[in-house]
Amino acid sequence: MCEAGSTGGIPCKLGYFCLQGSSPDDAQRCPPGHFCEEGSAFASPCAPGTFTELEGQSVCGDCVGGTYCPGNGSALSCPRGFYCPTNTSDYTTNPCPEGKIGEELELVRVEQCTPCPAGSYCSLTGQHQVAGDCDPGYLCPIGQTRPDPPA
Repeated sequence: MCEAGSTGGIPCKLGYFCLQGSSPDDAQRCPPGHFCEEGSAFASPCAPGTFTELEGQSVCGDCVGGTYCPGNGSALSCPRGFYCPTNTSDYTTNPCPEGKIGEELELVRVEQCTPCPAGSYCSLTGQHQVAGDCDPGYLCPIGQTRPDPPA
């Protein structure tokens, strides 16, 4: 019987893990969403903000801009109304600000959120479309956050 992380006294190689009591032929390839360093007794899940969708990895990669990686090893598209810089684990921490909207998927920077168009208002963060038209009798410039802006 072999120790965990080794087969026959030989450390399990990068990208593989070896359960306690396994033989050299029983080394298991690290599954997607996990990494296995040399001598691993089990597959370790990728940390939030990192990912790997491939088998047999010894490290998890950075979550690329425009995506978020919640910690299950996958990279998901950043939803409309939000932006996701590199290594984002939770897209809700990066909403487009009031007065701006995020109409496209996979925004990377807050500067990609576009100002609310003239004649409408965007009163909340994380919006992907305008909240509505400005109230009758009010002039609403670009980037307005209220339907009844002060004169």
